[in-house]
Order: sequence, then C-alpha cells, then structure tokens
Amino acid sequence: MSKNILALALLAVFFAITGVAAAETNEKIITNFTLMGGQRSLNSSDWKPVETQTFIGGDFDFRYESWPASMFVVLAAGQSSEATGYLSSYPGITFKVKSSFTEVDVGARKYFNEEQNLRPYLGAGLGMANYTFDVTATKGTASASAAGSGSGVGLLLNAGLLWRIERIIIGGDVRMLTGSKVSIGSASITGDYTQLGLILGFVF
Repeated sequence: MSKNILALALLAVFFAITGVAAAETNEKIITNFTLMGGQRSLNSSDWKPVETQTFIGGDFDFRYESWPASMFVVLAAGQSSEATGYLSSYPGITFKVKSSFTEVDVGARKYFNEEQNLRPYLGAGLGMANYTFDVTATKGTASASAAGSGSGVGLLLNAGLLWRIERIIIGGDVRMLTGSKVSIGSASITGDYTQLGLILGFVF
C-alpha cells in the first residue's frame, strides 16, 4: 500500500511541476500521442496458466523545446485468455481461470535523432498495475466462482523505435517492469513483466 501511495504522490508532483512550468514559459511544447497494442508476459511460476495477456493503451508525452527529455504518462489495460485446467487433488472438478489488469505509468523518455523520420528512444519511470484473478470451479451442473485482486509498483524500463510520416507515427515498443510485488489474499507474487507492442500515433 505504501508503494501505491508513493506512486500517486509522485504523479501529483509530476503534474504540479509541469503545470507551473507551463505558466512561466512561452517555449514551444513538443507532444506525442500514441495508441499501443500487444502482448505482456508475466512470470510463469507465479501466473501460469494466465501469464500471457493482451493489452491496449494510450501513451502521451511532452517536453518544452529546451528540455533534454520528454515526460510521459501511460494508461493501459488488458487480460489473458480463459484457461481451463484440472487438479489431481480435486477429481472431477474443472477450473477456469482468467486474469486482467489496469495500469498507470509515469516517467521520462529521451528521443534520439529527433530531426530524422526514424527515431529510437529510451525511457524509465514508475509503473503501477492492479491485477484481478477470476476463478470458476465446475462439477457437473454445479459451479462456484471467486475473485481476487492486488496491486504493485515497480521500476519501468522502456525502449522503442518510431517512424514518422508527416504527423503520423508507427513503430514498436518494448517495456519491462521490475521490482513489483502483488499481494492477492494471503499470497504475494511478482508483478514483473516484459511487454511487446505496436504503436500508431500522432505528433502535435
């Protein structure tokens, strides 16, 4: 919980600082907005059989012309496919499991070759995700369902390559979250992941 409060506090500071800067300067602001979609892979030892999730998200970044790097905010959500399995300790019972998440990321990103159409970038920040598990157990015509959720905060590392065509952006993005712990009920599992995504966006 303390990590979540820290992440929210940093998010508030982030907007407060940039709001003050906006009021005190007449510099040109460079902004990018992109939509992302792809696949996230969580630790299989903790998340199997729902360790693979598809996602969609929006990524907004901006900087003043004199800044060396852009500030970014990301909102994303996704889910796994429903997995069906059996446990030898519960004969005759079918289990269906599904996981989903919502996430907010904030941080800084450095673009290279900004005057060129092909622009690589590197970024780092904080990622805060909330995960939900849904489990349904079925035996014959009887069934029961249960759900659990938990959140975690970790260090987010980000890299990608953008191709700019006029004001349209296409590209690819790689993200990794590390150091995240998610508590669901009495269990504590890792929220670390690697993520691959495709990008479509616009420059303003």
